[in-house]
Amino acid sequence: PSLLLPYLPDAWILSRLAAAIAAVDAHLKAYEIAAAVTAVYEFWYKELCDVYLESIKPVMQREASWNAELAAARHATQSVLHCCLHNGLRLLHPFMPFVTEELYQRLQLLTGEARTSIMLAPYPTPEPCAIWRSAAKKRPRVPEMRGPIITPSPAQEPSWPSAAVSLSPDE
Repeated sequence: PSLLLPYLPDAWILSRLAAAIAAVDAHLKAYEIAAAVTAVYEFWYKELCDVYLESIKPVMQREASWNAELAAARHATQSVLHCCLHNGLRLLHPFMPFVTEELYQRLQLLTGEARTSIMLAPYPTPEPCAIWRSAAKKRPRVPEMRGPIITPSPAQEPSWPSAAVSLSPDE
């Protein structure tokens, strides 16, 4: 399914996930295990946790029940986060099988999905995620946002350009 992402960091993290999937795939094909682990680490720690989770706090903390536009933005961000966690856990599974199995099943429990093993889920491949990377080239670049992020008040909150991105790869 296609989803109009009203928040630029959502589209950015999907492009970073696609890049991580491509990097891990290339490193594993070349038997470069340490480089593959580093690519997964870079995505999880430096991009997903350090930048993306900090950037979505304003969206997730807003009360959106009275405003349909805010509710849609929040739902889109939640969908992107679920997609990143789902694909990220499968990407990490060969390197941390027991931890990822437990977290994968807990994620399914939280989202109301039928509990299955992560070993039965397809491993992420770069081809279906190519649309996320190509969508990243069509929009302005997100600057490096490492370090503390100050949450703006609702009156000061920036308006991010929208990006149309598909969340379909192996969701």
